[in-house]
Amino acid sequence: MDTMLLNKPVVRLDTDERSINYKWFDGGDRLSGNLQVVSIDDFEKWCDEGENRSLVPSNCQCGDVIVRHPFRNGVYIRLEDMEDVVYKNKGFIISQIANLLGCTDFSWEVEVGEVSERNISANGSISYKVVAAKAEWKKSEERKVSSKLKLEQKSSGGMINIEEAERLAKECNLWQDDAIRTLIECRNPKNPVIKERRVSVQLSSEVNEMCDIAFSLSVTPAFSANFKYSEQVKYKKEVVLNCNILF
Repeated sequence: MDTMLLNKPVVRLDTDERSINYKWFDGGDRLSGNLQVVSIDDFEKWCDEGENRSLVPSNCQCGDVIVRHPFRNGVYIRLEDMEDVVYKNKGFIISQIANLLGCTDFSWEVEVGEVSERNISANGSISYKVVAAKAEWKKSEERKVSSKLKLEQKSSGGMINIEEAERLAKECNLWQDDAIRTLIECRNPKNPVIKERRVSVQLSSEVNEMCDIAFSLSVTPAFSANFKYSEQVKYKKEVVLNCNILF
């Protein structure tokens, strides 16, 4: 059994036949190259090896889709749990980084911006059509996301640990985020002292990336009939965490 059975960001668990032949099914050429179809039987055997079962959700079944955890290397989570997991983890990591930078007060608000409907072309490329989302719906989404985040913190501040903040950002695959990287760099003792910083971070970037990949399943005849995530991947939402950080 291959110890690297799961090697793509998005994995569909399916029958042996589909895992072998899916590329030749009708519409199979439109599936994302970052998508993998894995035999549920092979998956179960792989889970029984070493510590593998701790890396994936429990009780996975044929037809389930799992996605790579963006902040924990080698770990997979259920597609239906992705929004909650990503928003909570990303918000918490940002608050940890702020604390390492000597934060004394961390306030924030969630903002839902543009909403687009996904479409896929004959060659498999994704496009987006902006839809008119009602203000009431956006406010409802903002409240829903906000209720899941527990980020308030007030302290007397502490020693600035730029190295640890940078290490945490890199470990969680967030160093490439311009907003987070510049937040860390602005607290470098070599730079002028700042007492306040406002930062806007895309909470939804990792979610949208994974949904783009999974969306190809919903428009491929071989998989769309029993694809239970169609509504979840249909729309792309821009969800932003606006932070005001005092030092």
